[in-house]
Amino acid sequence: MQEQNLYEKLRSLNHYHKRSGVEAVLHKKALERRAHATEGVNIRPAHTTKCIFTEGGVKCGERTLPVAKHCLKHILEVRILAVMVLFVYQRRFEKIK
Repeated sequence: MQEQNLYEKLRSLNHYHKRSGVEAVLHKKALERRAHATEGVNIRPAHTTKCIFTEGGVKCGERTLPVAKHCLKHILEVRILAVMVLFVYQRRFEKIK
């Protein structure tokens, strides 16, 4: 008996968000209009940027990581160089004191 009640409840919840009547007709028309408006539109792939790392005047042509200016290979090099520069400035600052 309890299983039957749960089954009925499940069946009623399956139709909870289903549109009916005028709302269903308007929704179908809206979907058709949207499909008609987007027909023939060419979807371009996302713009991929290239790494800005240059060494000896030669630019790297690899794709960048998302929200970065460098590729995977060079982002680590740039990070290491930045740490080295900060370390040198820190040493110079300590000598001045």
